[in-house]
Parts: sequence; structure tokens; C-alpha cells
Amino acid sequence: MLLKEYYLVSQRKIPRLAIVEDHLPADLRLAFSAFQTYSLPGRFWRALLRGAFSAGLPLWVSRKVPVAQLPLPPEADFEKIDTLLGKNAAYPVFQFPYNPERKKFSAFVRQGEKSYYLKCAFGPGSREELKNEIAAIRRLSAARFEKFAIPRLLDSAISENLVAAYYEPIPADTRQPKRWGAPFLEIWKELAEKTRGESALSELKWIEKLHAHPQWRSLLKDISAGTLIISQNHGDFLPWNIRYDASAWYLFDWEEAGEGAPFLYDPLHYFTVYETLVKKKTPRQIAGAIAPFLQNCNYLGVDLADYVLLSLGFQFINNRVLSKEVTLQIAAAYKSAK
Repeated sequence: MLLKEYYLVSQRKIPRLAIVEDHLPADLRLAFSAFQTYSLPGRFWRALLRGAFSAGLPLWVSRKVPVAQLPLPPEADFEKIDTLLGKNAAYPVFQFPYNPERKKFSAFVRQGEKSYYLKCAFGPGSREELKNEIAAIRRLSAARFEKFAIPRLLDSAISENLVAAYYEPIPADTRQPKRWGAPFLEIWKELAEKTRGESALSELKWIEKLHAHPQWRSLLKDISAGTLIISQNHGDFLPWNIRYDASAWYLFDWEEAGEGAPFLYDPLHYFTVYETLVKKKTPRQIAGAIAPFLQNCNYLGVDLADYVLLSLGFQFINNRVLSKEVTLQIAAAYKSAK
């Protein structure tokens, strides 16, 4: 059930959140904890929004609009969605992507006194991402991780024009500093150890693309196309997709998760993205910091130098959170400093 009016919050003039005033006390904490921000100024902006709404001053940071003005994808059929959710479902909070062309949204859904988290995708690329997330979470749900938790998938629906996933809500964030540290390494050790396997590197499609790229040929010439350790990767394992709920770490956004990543891809990806986007370090500074990082990761007793280049290449081919230029600069600086 859509409500008549929402407060619409924009970031750089792009609508990102829609919130119903009546539900603010119960849902704001979850909504702002799940809201993705990519920088320190972004997190400061989120904190200001949280304070304004908590103080009952939503008009300072938003405007009230009828539901018809929400930037929902035109393909969104709420009758179909409500069939998945059941009757009497209300939508007090919507979250929209920074790029509207992705045709997707997330929502906190209220049924009676309970709240749930819903993801819906309508565009071709977004549907594939969400289908992959559903498959990954189903695959991992039997692993019984001890160092962290992943969202519990309650239900899902896949049709020609809609993919929907219905989760338990993400826990509220205690807003601990999003930084590299020992707890993250422990999380990745458990994820890698419970999902790793060995695979012929030459059989993986992404390595073929990497070897075909002229700028990577020289970087990868010392890496054999034989058998290396491959494991499941999170796909979006970044500071803004990790929550701490005062007792445990909680990981979400598995849409780009998959098997076949270089071993320890996730921590290296987190490390390079965090150092680049949050701490604003140069590629050469990042390359110089990789060695002590690897010393902390080297619990297999193997030389992880090959995995540095493979992981940077995997990020270059698959995730592209860092630009191609920055990724190649980090790889080149690392190899020259080895």
C-alpha cells in the first residue's frame, strides 16, 4: 500500500530517499543506516539528515510531494509486489539509486508492527544483479558463518519484468568509523576459507579479458595460467556495505558476488578502494602500503604477490569502482616497487 505523501530527500539534486512522516521514529534509523555514502562529506550529510528528521524538522532538508511524484520506475507494479509481501503492507521509506536509469529501488516495508527490507529491480542489468544476489545468498546461507551475518532472505520473485527480494531488515548501524582493521581481516578469512577452491585460471573468462588487454600484458607476464586458489567474493565488499549492530558485523549488497575471484580479492579490493576514495591516497602511496597489508593476510604460507595483480585486474574487469586509470596506476606502482 503506497501512502499519499512523502518527504523527498535529494543528494546533489538527485532524489535518493522518500520518507513518510508518521513512520519516522521507527524507520529512520534503519533507512539512514542502509543509505550508501561514498565519502566523509557524504557521511556528514547523512548525519545532518538524521538529526533534522529526528528533531522533527524534515522541511529543512526535504520537500513534501504526492506519491505520483516519486521517482519510481514506470514498470513498478505494486499489485504484483504486494502479492509477494502479502496484504496490508505499507511503504514508509523508499531508497532510490543515484543513477535512475538502473530502474530499481529499495524499501522498508511495514506489516503490522514488523518491518522488512525489500529490493525490486526492473531494468535488464539491475534484474541480473538482483538475481545473482538471490542465488549467492541462497548458496551461502548454509555456511553458518561465525564472524559475521548476511541478510536472511525471506522470499523472492523472478518474472520477465521484475525481480524482487524480501529480507529481514538490516540492523541499525552504531556508526563506528568505517576503516580498515583486524575485524575485517577475520571476516574475510572465514569467507575465503569456507568458500575457496582450486580452479584452472585459464578456464576463467575474466582472466582471458585481462590477458587480452595491452596494458595488463606486461603486468601479468610473470603469472602462470595454471592452478591458483579461487574463492567466493562479496562483489561489493566496501566500507559503506558493512554494518555493526553493537554485537556483530553484518554484510549486505551481494549483487555482484560470485565464485571464481582470486583468493583474498575482497580484502585487497576493500583496502585499495578505502585508501583511494576515503583517505585520498595516491596510487603510489597505496602500492607502498600493500606489503604490510599482505603480511597480515599471509596465513596460508604462500607468496601472495600474484594475487595482488590478479585482484586488481579482477576489480578492473568486474567491479570498476576505481577508474581504469587508477587501477592500472596502482598495479604498475606495485610491480615497480616489488
